[in-house]
Amino acid sequence: MREMTDNEQRILTLVGADGPLSKRDLSERGRMAWATVSKYVNRLEREDILERTGTSVCDRHLGKNAYLYDLAVRAPLFVGIDIEYRTSRVAHVNLRRQICRQQVFATPEIADIEELIAFVHGLYRVELEAQDERTPPIAGVGIGLPRWLVSGESDLFLKLGERLTDLFGVPVRVENNIRAYTLFVLSQLRETSFLVVSVRNGIGAGIVSRGRLHRGETGLAGEIGHITIDAAGRQCRCGKQGCLETIVNQRLLCEKYRVATGTLTSGCEEDVASDDCLRELFTAAHQGAQAALTILEEAAIPLGRSLATLLLVLDIQSIYLVGRFGQHGAVWIDSLQREIQRNVDPGLSFSVHYRPLDDDGYLLGAASLVARDYLDYSILAAPEVSTRRR
Repeated sequence: MREMTDNEQRILTLVGADGPLSKRDLSERGRMAWATVSKYVNRLEREDILERTGTSVCDRHLGKNAYLYDLAVRAPLFVGIDIEYRTSRVAHVNLRRQICRQQVFATPEIADIEELIAFVHGLYRVELEAQDERTPPIAGVGIGLPRWLVSGESDLFLKLGERLTDLFGVPVRVENNIRAYTLFVLSQLRETSFLVVSVRNGIGAGIVSRGRLHRGETGLAGEIGHITIDAAGRQCRCGKQGCLETIVNQRLLCEKYRVATGTLTSGCEEDVASDDCLRELFTAAHQGAQAALTILEEAAIPLGRSLATLLLVLDIQSIYLVGRFGQHGAVWIDSLQREIQRNVDPGLSFSVHYRPLDDDGYLLGAASLVARDYLDYSILAAPEVSTRRR
């Protein structure tokens, strides 16, 4: 895979955001000379990265109808891998951010980085074996996984990416799940700076600053789930005690609701049952059930204080809370905003929004780790670029 030029990235990103565009559209929206656009569009079409999808309606003042160009459906293709503690998914994803094929596997117990490499290699081989002579070659592999899946490894993401790149012979990039998901959110928003906070069995934050994903020096940026809340609390998977995610997570919210309603069963240990339980909890809170409201208000205290710390350190004003809370997830927002406000500078302006968690976002975000060699959505946050939504 050759390296895309800045102008090519701009062209592909504009088309990816807005849908089929003519060369004139690209010239105007990307603030590029028409000759420059024509040169790169023609090259991208020859390489099967752009494809013609029809013509625009003719403007009698401008002459003949103009060809419209869109991202190619078939190539380039990327493999996106989302690894969680219980299940892992692997998919083929095209440049339009469409999942062409996906499979689900159980995640085994993984003791060290060598076992992790062997597991990922197995997932990749499954995808290769599913290809036929008509399938374009894989352009890269993006992987999202929990930081603490393998303990005792410093700079796990960089090491894993380097080893797998050598093994697979294509670019491999690795990040934690929430940063991968944040790339998915970035492709949908027009904001330059925001936080994505995920509440699943763990808690993590993805940080976007000035249109760029922030990972920190060793990939630990946004690990708010491991802020110590109660030093004498439960043991965390990271080895410490009383981390935020041992006090607030989707399983604990479910358990507390089942205890409060007298319906606690072993089924709450299962992910699907927890999802159903969470939706029930948030629906009950929306309907004014005091037990449900109390659970969310109590959970908002440690979570809100941790988010306030992030706001004070990063000076980022938008927070997007994601989780499997159902259509009434926004009922938690007021409690969180009150707790954050109590713990930040009184003059700090901020907003908290709820976005239902899209599981495919983890796969699409993982694939974006390599697809961003072609698409750079920070371009769309620049004030000089004029776009409309696709």
